[in-house]
Amino acid sequence: MKILRIAVDVRPVLWNTMGIGTVAYNFLKHIQTIDTHNDYTFYFDDDPVKLKRLFPEHNFRFKAIQNRLFWTNVYMSSQLYSGNYDLFITFLDRDIPLITFKTKLITLICDLIPLIYSPSFFRSPFHKLYYKISLFYSIVKSDKILTISDCSKKDIIEHYSIKYNKVSIITLGAPEPVQDNKVNIIEKYSITNKYILAFGSTEPRKNNLRLIKAFNAIKESFTDISLVIVGKEWRDHKFERVLLHDKIILTGYVPDEDMPYLYKNAEIVVFPSLYEGFGLPVLEAMKYGIPVVTSNTSSLPEVGGDAVEYADPKDVSDIARAIKDLLDSEEKRKYNREKGMLRAKQFNWRSMCKQILSVCKEATQ
Repeated sequence: MKILRIAVDVRPVLWNTMGIGTVAYNFLKHIQTIDTHNDYTFYFDDDPVKLKRLFPEHNFRFKAIQNRLFWTNVYMSSQLYSGNYDLFITFLDRDIPLITFKTKLITLICDLIPLIYSPSFFRSPFHKLYYKISLFYSIVKSDKILTISDCSKKDIIEHYSIKYNKVSIITLGAPEPVQDNKVNIIEKYSITNKYILAFGSTEPRKNNLRLIKAFNAIKESFTDISLVIVGKEWRDHKFERVLLHDKIILTGYVPDEDMPYLYKNAEIVVFPSLYEGFGLPVLEAMKYGIPVVTSNTSSLPEVGGDAVEYADPKDVSDIARAIKDLLDSEEKRKYNREKGMLRAKQFNWRSMCKQILSVCKEATQ
């Protein structure tokens, strides 16, 4: 069997731990345990010591340049042109080298959220134009496109009229639950009651304004429960002060190492997003055995299956109804806890790596 020489843009590993950063990190972490046959070179744009510190057990070859201005169209283009690679995998859907290269290209496009929710995403008409042109170029240039849900695959095919088999779905994973329980982490965020956990802060798409209204509608029935919303303020969006009170806790930014303890001590997780390419908080909550209320739209039913409670994200009363139903019924919470943990086992990062490897083989046939 031919050994494939594969170049991978892993810059997002060091940029953030959300979204594409999580996908790139887990590909880098697990691919060597999945594939010992092919030859990988990983490219990034920061100090290689940082990456080697993250993956001390890996025998990877790392290549870097620290001038981001020329990284894509000068440095990476020259590497692909002269490196004799069979494949180039990138997790950055709008950062494809403009210079022509013969290497097969596989690009991750998680979703089309900016096009579907453009009023809250784009900073200017120029920003929107740049996004549309660069994404179109990536789609045309790519030999294969990876995405993270059937919902996103349908959106990509519909918006760009491309062939169905050009887009492949990869399933994401979630971290293994921590076994200890650091109560001081909960105290760190001034949480003294039982609590509902939510995410996304003030970003309109995350729909937490309606969640706050739904919580306020039922708070008199659950006087010992707070609503904890994780995430820093999104751009210039703020919640109306009149809706906030001492039972609503806005944590601001929460580091990765604190998140497991916020999950495992929550009564329920509520994720009423208007649109998601996947919805990792739903999967992570199920992994921890925490009952979930989420939206009945976009990709979220693909993740939750029959293991979570659903609500219409545009209907405050329906969100309130779903939360109340779950909090009122220990039997329902127990059912969702067991179903959720079982369903979460279907999603793991090793499976994602196998799926990406399968797409690599298809692209080079």
